[in-house]
Amino acid sequence: MIGSAPAEDTLREASAVARGAGATKIETFASVGAPVSVLLAAAEKEAADLLVVGSRGLNTLKGRILGSVPSEVCRRADRDVLVVRTAR
Repeated sequence: MIGSAPAEDTLREASAVARGAGATKIETFASVGAPVSVLLAAAEKEAADLLVVGSRGLNTLKGRILGSVPSEVCRRADRDVLVVRTAR
């Protein structure tokens, strides 16, 4: 996939952090598509009990009008969602 290197780098870094915190079962994948749909489909496919979504805390007018990925995931998910504030 062209242009996937930044996503793959982010996934590797996140996996390393999770392993450092004691996680033992980590599966990652990069996917192309609308973020909310991709996240919900992945949670369904994996039969996840919990969906963890990062939030950069962008509280702009545009963000409030269009909605944010974390808030839309929370609205549409049929499972628990944990929104985690990520570093800026």
